Amino acid sequence: MNRSLRKIFFSLEWLFIFILTACSDSKVDISYDANQNTQQNKMNEVISVCDKYGDVVVEIEHFGAIVQTDNGFIYSKLSLNSAEEAWEMEYYQYDFSTNKSILLGVISEWVYEASYDTICNGSHVYMLVTVGDSYDFDKTENYLYDIDLQKNTMEAIILKNSNSPYNSMTLAGDKIFVVTPGREKCYVNEYDTKSKSLVEIKEYSFDSKTNTGETIRHISSDEYYIYLLRLNMNTETNVQMYIDCYDWSMELVSSMDVTAVIAENTLETEDENNELRQLVSHFDVNNGYVYYENFSITRALFELSPVNTGNISNPKNIGQVVSVSPEFFRAANAMNNNALVTCYEAYKNNIFILNTDTGQINQYSFFANDKDYYITYMTQNSKEDILIFVNYKDPETSETLPSRMYFMNISDFEKG
Repeated sequence: MNRSLRKIFFSLEWLFIFILTACSDSKVDISYDANQNTQQNKMNEVISVCDKYGDVVVEIEHFGAIVQTDNGFIYSKLSLNSAEEAWEMEYYQYDFSTNKSILLGVISEWVYEASYDTICNGSHVYMLVTVGDSYDFDKTENYLYDIDLQKNTMEAIILKNSNSPYNSMTLAGDKIFVVTPGREKCYVNEYDTKSKSLVEIKEYSFDSKTNTGETIRHISSDEYYIYLLRLNMNTETNVQMYIDCYDWSMELVSSMDVTAVIAENTLETEDENNELRQLVSHFDVNNGYVYYENFSITRALFELSPVNTGNISNPKNIGQVVSVSPEFFRAANAMNNNALVTCYEAYKNNIFILNTDTGQINQYSFFANDKDYYITYMTQNSKEDILIFVNYKDPETSETLPSRMYFMNISDFEKG
């Protein structure tokens, strides 16, 4: 079995387990600018980065997710030293102003990156990475990586109480709160970005034999509060989802049941309780709006106000903003709480811009120079710049078009 298939099976194995149930620091220094002219590993993909007019700005070789920053983006690629039994992943930052890529560092025995929860904070980027043996998840370790974009270094902080690659995190002030779920325990940890200290602050228990108990599926925050998405299972058929609201000192402010509004988007062909039990890849609370996405097919974008004051158990307004399908996604955003939120429909050409201040949502169409392209992924930064990833594969001949990534601003849609 080749290494790529092993990684897929690794991820599926962990997903199956958690659906049913609920180091010392190291530094890596850079030494050179990356040369993007030749493909160094056939497992990597070469993608053209284009401006809004379709003109190619640069071509990069990459593997995995791309994280947008305010000046460019961070990407990874398999190195020449990667072997079937051990992947070595190089991380780079690309800057649009210089049109250069700089090596940030290298991670050996790379297995998985929780790219759905990367955080950008000033000149630092934080990401969750799993390393070790992809044949045996008991022989893997999970790390919080602190990337300094000014010094071009990567520092690894081990998550000692984590035995799952599907961790989540959020930023509140100078602290990062990391949720580390396990088979029977789930922990909330606090990492101080100034002192570099990591402490365990909350614990939840789950009985894997009876499938009862509670765990945290994801975490989010805004300028005042921290939100824990809590799964509670009294029985396998009595599943409830709550949003617990805490202040930054982790004192509980209020809690509300959001089971109904999430289950409302479950397809009729799916088991509602099973969908609620799924691991959650995205949970974002932003200015009274909540985006929910699990690793299965349920998505939800709903208004929740008041979300953090008064009697939150009886909110004045809770309801869907827009009818969503399994192809609906929020653009990946490593920044906290933009007023304008970008969403899209994958494999189509529809883009939605939600203004969280006014509640207005506008729909636009995006077409690349070649009309056959369709949107597969999107990202957004704090300047309201967006990256639109497009691909095409003919359903009959399997013929493909070269992958492209478009760099635009949300205002470009309003200009027409």
